Amino acid sequence: MFQFITKRPLWINLLAGLVLMVVLLFIVSIFLGPLTRHGKNKTVPNVIGKSFEEAKKILTNSGFDVEVQDSLYSDTVAKGSVLRQVPDGDATVKISRTVYLTINRHVPPLVEMPNLKDFSLRNADLQLRNMGLRIGDTSYVHDFAKN
Repeated sequence: MFQFITKRPLWINLLAGLVLMVVLLFIVSIFLGPLTRHGKNKTVPNVIGKSFEEAKKILTNSGFDVEVQDSLYSDTVAKGSVLRQVPDGDATVKISRTVYLTINRHVPPLVEMPNLKDFSLRNADLQLRNMGLRIGDTSYVHDFAKN
């Protein structure tokens, strides 16, 4: 079965194997460049702070795919705006790359309101801050039931 290998001297078989490996490496190097889009890079625009619609338009016009990865809520940023992007703005990446966005939710998350009855104002404020809430307008009302 392996007579075609064993009939020839060893150095000819080694030389044939070396030539075969060089030819295979050459073929791989020719096709690897176009497959990996070697040398075709683009700079990702920075869209943090822009509305989702505007960010999507900018990124798709630049040749990138857009996908919403997550949504968080922040009351300090406009609703529906981009909070984070991956890859970062001004990064150089290959063309047709997907840019993942984290946007600010339109609706704040629902939380269970703690029972603050009989708490002092200071303790109630601390309890609310620990839950990510804050006290809005405060009005003091005289309690006619207490002496």
